[in-house]
Amino acid sequence: MFGRITRTGFMFAVVLLIGGMLSVAVQRFLVIEVIDRVGVQIEGKVKGITVGGSSALMLEPGTHTIMLEKDGYTSTSQKVNIKSGEVTNMKLDMKKP
Repeated sequence: MFGRITRTGFMFAVVLLIGGMLSVAVQRFLVIEVIDRVGVQIEGKVKGITVGGSSALMLEPGTHTIMLEKDGYTSTSQKVNIKSGEVTNMKLDMKKP
């Protein structure tokens, strides 16, 4: 019934597999838009800095606490709910004290 797998069939299966993994990864992104070089923490753990005024993080679905810090600015903390199957966007303003 299924016979031999052709090279084309194998490549098609690999593309579907990789495409499916990429699709799952994209579904759980948090995109933060804020000024450049802001430190980003998730649940108190350092995750990096914004580059060019934005940062994209892959998070598990659920509620997360995001903390943004930069010298000369007031720290900002906000909760965000990541939903499976969606890309979540946050745009925040940093204020000087």
